[in-house]
Amino acid sequence: MADDVVNNFLTIFDTLVKHEGGVKTPKLILHARQRRGNGKTFTFNRMGHMVAGIAPADGSDIPLQNVEQDNVTVSVQDLYAVALSKERDLNKISYDERRELAMAAAAASANEQDQRFINALVAGKSATISAGATNRNWTLADFVDLVQEVKSKNISGNLYYAVHPKSLAAALRTTEVASADYNVTRALAMGDLPAYMGVTFIQIGDLVTADNPDGGLPQGGTGNNDRSNFLFSDEAMGWAMSQEVKTVVDWLPGKQGWMVGQHYSAAAVAIGSFTAGREGIYEHIVDEAVV
Repeated sequence: MADDVVNNFLTIFDTLVKHEGGVKTPKLILHARQRRGNGKTFTFNRMGHMVAGIAPADGSDIPLQNVEQDNVTVSVQDLYAVALSKERDLNKISYDERRELAMAAAAASANEQDQRFINALVAGKSATISAGATNRNWTLADFVDLVQEVKSKNISGNLYYAVHPKSLAAALRTTEVASADYNVTRALAMGDLPAYMGVTFIQIGDLVTADNPDGGLPQGGTGNNDRSNFLFSDEAMGWAMSQEVKTVVDWLPGKQGWMVGQHYSAAAVAIGSFTAGREGIYEHIVDEAVV
């Protein structure tokens, strides 16, 4: 009976945390090819292209095509975000510390998942279009060129644009983006731009992770105001999980307290395309110092 009560509590607590933590969930990982299940290593297949032709009129054999193919593999890593809630301190505070810690762990897990996705974008980019090299911030002309470059290659999948809020702010200063005369979305009123030119925008702010306290979309560093945003196809990225995000609340006798947090096993990988030059991940660098 005691085990049933504990398991029921953890199930309800986990659901509660995920529900209330909805304002801080991973923004990028769903926009990728998914692999879930048991195992350490996951495989994403890549298929070459076929061509269609007219069947021979004389009834001769239709030529068979040898379609090239290969795969990309990724190994998941075990990830944790846990903290200690001491039993003797619980009566001295006016809030539910375990619940608050679990919420903080949910935010940390979301940050880490987004950061790993960004790291894979950086590693797998197929090209860079840099306005920063010419001291320009985000401009509609550059963005149109970027989208045209990607779409002209007939890359499969849905297109997404991971953009920093500062770059988005520059976009919203553009009349053709913000004005209702050009865009049915009330971008300025909402403070967001859901989509433009058939590309879905995903706003990604600065992230804090264990490996990188200054994480998020890459910036040039001290004295360098260049920011990297990324346009990518959901067919070009992969996300693998062998252990879904799970909330834990475990009693630690030696610590006289509760270990509260989340753990999961996951990894992101750039799949790209079998055909060189059609990988579907483009870096867009802008100079944030230019207004």
